[in-house]
Amino acid sequence: MPSQLVISLGLAHRYIRKIRNKQKRAYADDYLNFMRGQCVEPVAHYRGLSYMAAQAVRLELTDILGDVV
Repeated sequence: MPSQLVISLGLAHRYIRKIRNKQKRAYADDYLNFMRGQCVEPVAHYRGLSYMAAQAVRLELTDILGDVV
């Protein structure tokens, strides 16, 4: 039986794959890596990505992963 972490990561990757905007998708990948501890800090600004779009990614990934990571 898969652990909650594996299930949550699968949902996070599915969410990221659905993002059509390239900058938003790249930000989501980097933010997921940050949440998993694979990088020290997320990139604060992506050219062409609004603050609200970045915030939406952070909120969605935090909602999906919660306290699992």
